[in-house]
Amino acid sequence: CQHTTPDVLAAQAMVVGHMYGDAILVIEINGPGNVVVNDVLKAGYPAVYRRAIIESNLGGEMSWVRQFGVYMDERNRTMIVDGLVRGLKEGTSLVRSHRALEEFRTFRFDAKGKPDHEKGKHSDAIMAAGLAEYGRGQAGDMEQVDSVTGTPLREVPSLRELRERWNSGVGRADPYFGNRR
Repeated sequence: CQHTTPDVLAAQAMVVGHMYGDAILVIEINGPGNVVVNDVLKAGYPAVYRRAIIESNLGGEMSWVRQFGVYMDERNRTMIVDGLVRGLKEGTSLVRSHRALEEFRTFRFDAKGKPDHEKGKHSDAIMAAGLAEYGRGQAGDMEQVDSVTGTPLREVPSLRELRERWNSGVGRADPYFGNRR
């Protein structure tokens, strides 16, 4: 959000999401991402990624809650980058962005093994593609609800089911993430 304000980013994300059949928005919530999620929810966008987290572990009972968005930390960052690389190798992801390709040229693992861009460069497009692949990889496990009413949005098929559908020629567009082969 260095160059785009969160409210404009939320509006842009919803426009693109609607273009792809109300694709599920996988939003990083660190920093300004919380504002993006809130604006998307206030606007009533129907499909926002939710993660399951443990709220408490009191008295031996765990309480799970669903929260919108992806919280990016060092562990998640590595997992998301690894997932994108795997998706590129397996063909479930495709990079058509010149910006992302340029970012890959300056993207490295530092001495501590943390995936990051070279000093003075950016990795926003890489991380956005990684978040999309991260969401796709969890499609079979995600419970999506309408962001306004809280009612189940739709049953999300597994990645295997999506691949079978694709290979059969039925539904050439991924109905949940909008990716086209």
